Amino acid sequence: MVRSGKVVSSDRGTLKVGFERPEMCAKCGQCGQMHETLIESRGNAEPGDRVDVDLPEGELLRVSAIAYIIPLIALLLGLAIGHFLFRSEIAEAVCSVVLTGVSLVIVILYDRALKKKQRHVPKIIAVHKSI
Repeated sequence: MVRSGKVVSSDRGTLKVGFERPEMCAKCGQCGQMHETLIESRGNAEPGDRVDVDLPEGELLRVSAIAYIIPLIALLLGLAIGHFLFRSEIAEAVCSVVLTGVSLVIVILYDRALKKKQRHVPKIIAVHKSI
């Protein structure tokens, strides 16, 4: 999926790009008028320039699902373990916190591994210089 955005700031190859909401999201309003995303770029864009960014749709959806689903499953699993093994609300809370923390470490390590592969990273495919 290719989206167009405006470069808000640039710092040593890392561009902060602001994306306007897609038309299909106009009625929802949950994210506000503009959504800003940090994008690492090797391009020569400057603040004010418009850029076309290729967002690998399937990869982003998969990574987002992993980032939310794994901690949620760990939280629920911690509740179940605490309930069935220890029969205590405190144990449920402790097990949930511990397993959620472990799952977050797993998600962070997975994210670092994906960054090395560069498959899910948005890429700037065109720069339109501002006049």
